[in-house]
Amino acid sequence: MSYLAEQLSDWTDIDVAAWHLAVSLGLMQPPQPDAPAFAFGGRKDLFWTSNPLGDLMFRLLGDLQTLGAVEEHPKDDHLLRWNPVYQSPDR
Repeated sequence: MSYLAEQLSDWTDIDVAAWHLAVSLGLMQPPQPDAPAFAFGGRKDLFWTSNPLGDLMFRLLGDLQTLGAVEEHPKDDHLLRWNPVYQSPDR
């Protein structure tokens, strides 16, 4: 299972999902073992303000939804998870 699929295996706040996506792409450092989920590697500002990195991560999450790899919670559009039935095209 990929890092992103593992981190999004349960419903996850979209800001945290964007941060995990950045980590999975090597754009940010992985979380420290004892860090809280909302620590964002000390860079919450990248996901709570408009900026090139944060904006890109949210667009990519939208593309992953379009692809069917990520799904939005039916009652809360701020929650995402990896689609447990998603099969990558190379399979």
